[in-house]
This record gives sequence, C-alpha cells and structure tokens, in this order.
Amino acid sequence: MDTAITAVLSAYAFGYDPHNDDYKVLLITGIEVKIYSLKLHAWKKVGKNQPNKLSWMSSLSAVSTNGATHWLTLITRSKDPVASLHNILAFDFAKENFRVYKTPLQQIEYDNRKTCLGVLEGCLCLL
Repeated sequence: MDTAITAVLSAYAFGYDPHNDDYKVLLITGIEVKIYSLKLHAWKKVGKNQPNKLSWMSSLSAVSTNGATHWLTLITRSKDPVASLHNILAFDFAKENFRVYKTPLQQIEYDNRKTCLGVLEGCLCLL
C-alpha cells in the first residue's frame, strides 16, 4: 500500500472540537475540502484557507494534538528534483481552517522512512 497521499486522492482526518464539544471528520480531495460534524450529523464545505497544490502529504505522519491534525508535506522543486520544501499542514477542528508552518528542514533530500511527525507531552515534534 502506498504511504503517500497526493492532492488528487482523498485523505481523511478525525478530530475533536473542544469549543463545540463535537467530534468531526475531515475529507480532503483534489477538488474540495469537507467536514462532517457528528453533533449536527451533517457535511459542509470548508472554503477558507484551503491548501493548494500540495505535492505530497504523508498519511503516516498525520498526528493530532491540541485540537488539530498535522501532516508533514513535501513540495518538490521542478528545477531540482532532489531539493524540496518541507512544511507542516495543520487543520484546526474548532476554527475549521488550515495553517501552514515551515519546518527547520527546508532544503534537504527527503526520506519518508526517516522523517515523521510525533507528539511528546502534548507538543508537536518533527522526528
């Protein structure tokens, strides 16, 4: 089974919204982002701050902490296939929006077998 999820395929995340005491399911596809509220029993589109043109999102590195799910992302530069940009994409289940954070590893050869996200004492970690 492939461990990478491209923007064309679907990705799911499950999280808790502490502000509304609600569990939610996030669905990311190549064309839209939807969220399902278990409290309201309904889907709705998430239109603000959607990720765009993510080349690679690691399903294995998805971790949840502090009301958000985080993915390690990789964008390969077209001129230099070895060089890449690393970011962390986060989805906040209470605000229902995405945030992107840069990682300290911005221009190195990426090996998804050696780099991942984790949680240590409630803090997001890059391993």
